[in-house]
Amino acid sequence: MPVDYAINQEKNIDTRLKQQLRQWAVYLSGATLLISLLVLIGWQFDLPVLRSPFADKVNMNPVSATIMGLAAIAFLFLRAPDDIGTVRVQLGRSLAIVIASFGLWKLLSLFGIIDLEPDKLLFTGKVLTEMAAGRMSIIAPNAAFCFVLTGITLFLLPADSLRSHRVIQTIALLIILVAFFSMIGYLYRVEVFNAILEYIPMSFLSATCYLLLSLACLLANPDKGVMGVITGAHAGSRVARFFIPATIVVPVLLGWLRLHGHWKGVFTTEFGVTLLVMAVITFFLLLIWNAIGLLNKWDAEKESVYKALKRSEDEIIYNASLLQNISDAIISTDNDFRVVSWNKGAEEMYGWTAAEVIGREFRAIIKPIYEKHNPDELRQAYLKNGYWKGEARHHMKDDTLIDVLVSSSIIRKEDHNTGTVTVIRDITERKRAEQKFRDLLNAAPDATVIVNARGIIEMTNKQVEEVFQYTREELMGKPVEILIPDILQKGHTEHVKSYIKNPQARAMGAGRELEAQKKDGVMFPVEISLSPLQTDEGLLITASIRDITERRLIEQKLRMFNEHLERQVQERTEQLRLLSAHQLEVREQEQLRISREIHDELGQQLTGLKMDVVWLSKKASADNDNIKTKFANLLELLDEMVKTVRRISTGLRPAALDDFGLFPAIEWHGAEFETRFNISVQLSMPEQSPVIPAEKATAIFRVYQEALTNVARHSGATKVDVTIDCKENRFVMTIADNGKGFEAGVAGKKKTLGVLGMRERVINIGGQYEIAGSPGSGTTVSVVVPL
Repeated sequence: MPVDYAINQEKNIDTRLKQQLRQWAVYLSGATLLISLLVLIGWQFDLPVLRSPFADKVNMNPVSATIMGLAAIAFLFLRAPDDIGTVRVQLGRSLAIVIASFGLWKLLSLFGIIDLEPDKLLFTGKVLTEMAAGRMSIIAPNAAFCFVLTGITLFLLPADSLRSHRVIQTIALLIILVAFFSMIGYLYRVEVFNAILEYIPMSFLSATCYLLLSLACLLANPDKGVMGVITGAHAGSRVARFFIPATIVVPVLLGWLRLHGHWKGVFTTEFGVTLLVMAVITFFLLLIWNAIGLLNKWDAEKESVYKALKRSEDEIIYNASLLQNISDAIISTDNDFRVVSWNKGAEEMYGWTAAEVIGREFRAIIKPIYEKHNPDELRQAYLKNGYWKGEARHHMKDDTLIDVLVSSSIIRKEDHNTGTVTVIRDITERKRAEQKFRDLLNAAPDATVIVNARGIIEMTNKQVEEVFQYTREELMGKPVEILIPDILQKGHTEHVKSYIKNPQARAMGAGRELEAQKKDGVMFPVEISLSPLQTDEGLLITASIRDITERRLIEQKLRMFNEHLERQVQERTEQLRLLSAHQLEVREQEQLRISREIHDELGQQLTGLKMDVVWLSKKASADNDNIKTKFANLLELLDEMVKTVRRISTGLRPAALDDFGLFPAIEWHGAEFETRFNISVQLSMPEQSPVIPAEKATAIFRVYQEALTNVARHSGATKVDVTIDCKENRFVMTIADNGKGFEAGVAGKKKTLGVLGMRERVINIGGQYEIAGSPGSGTTVSVVVPL
């Protein structure tokens, strides 16, 4: 237990005890006033039990009860002179004079000096007629004497001198002694103790009131005079507080028990005396034993305090050594700010030795410079608040300026200033590093804000002022949400909490775009990069903020331009597709016309020519073999020409497509393809063929025709599987070969119709076209056309 703690605790105990005793003084005076009121009520309403607790004993006089009530009121006026006004003191002392005068009046009347007796002023008839134990209820001489002493005690109560307190307590003890003897007389039935004159005993209630009020006077100032010894913090005082009540109450109680047993015939006088002596001896042995225990306990506590004192001395020596060797300057001054102590850290920091500065004024040595404070105002605030912490610039011995962090406190002892102690740290290098860092921060192209783990802004650069229109002073120490629009602040706060739990670097543009808010309330879009840094003071987060308003405008313009361009491309594409469809339609019509002309005209001409050749062959000489051979060759050539014309005509526009429809044309072309290229075509078609519009039928057939042509030219396949299905108003055709594969990317670059032509044909009729394949796995062409 440290020494200071033990002493303070002991003082606290005494302080509480004094407060409790003063409070008990109020209670005792209140009890006195209550008894007086009850006695008066007993006289008014003829209630004997309120006038005296003993039926065969004298009653308390009503005038005496009135004066006793006034004495209790006077005590309440005078009990705490430091806390009451002058008027109350004057009223209380006036009542005290009345009380003392009343007691003197009664004494003078008892000795015949004054004929008028004051105790017969109230309820005169009842006082003279109602007898108790054969005696009238008049004031006893010892009671009158106690009134005089009580008045004197109350009059002196507000005095603050030691002599006055001694007089007050001596008189109060004398009154207590008289009242105590009177009460003992009632308890032990010894009237000589409660009556100065045999026929005028003091009433039991009067003795009780004197006892209570005198105790209240003793307890009113428990830390003064004799009471100060009893309520002190020393071991003797603590023993006295325990022994005095016990040595008074217990013997009185034991004596009363002994007499009560004798009166009841329980035991003889000799046996009763023996029991009383044994009880007293036992009690005092127990009392002494308890005192021994208390003294031993206090000695142990005292020894513990001495040990704590020794440890504290060792700690003081150790701390003194520590203070001397610590790198910070630790300086103490007196109330006039003159240096009292100057450690080695101060010597190294300022260049002054302790011998050079002891006794000199601290400010005259260091000549402080405060950039943000007025020195006189700072001094006044320091004296008022008792402490100051901040940065300043101090002069060294050679007048070199250094930046320092100052933490200074006023030393107080018992509500008085005894000096100051100041801890100073040289932060010159740190300030230089901070300035370099600030210069780098200001050189950053983006607005940069540094916040701590609580989201409080600790540093900003110049770009922040330009972007957000706040000054640095307006932002320092404020939550970062000041830069966020009101509608987004709640969500941002939750986002910050989540980020603090798992801080990670985030590049500019890697996170989501946010909205920021300027001082005037204008919102603008930003991008933010985050960089967490763990420091000795905790987590710091550097946020680089980039205003992307211009970029947003450019992106918006570019997006609008792209949309416009896309619309134009779509329009041009649609126009080209329509043109392509038109060209395909024109081509089909032209092929149909050429096919018919070749079939009809050239075919007929070749047929007529063949007929003429046959006629000529018949008219020619039958004996000339050469002529016959020539005619035979000519007829064979004409037959081949007819077949070629028919094949060309069919290739341009199959007659089966126009005459029989799509499915027969597909079946016919597959057979022709199989015969011509020796590649097997496996055809699977529905039994019932739906009616397909001519435009769509032509496009489907051309896709089928082109797909087989590509198989023959590029795949090296030996087999082609063609599957046609018509369901849910859709025409689905799949053409799969077992060739070497067909890469769609390569096919899309062909300058002929090829894959691109097939796709365009299908798209023009509102269908879907797909081609899939990989080297070695063949190629699959899928066509889906809505019907």
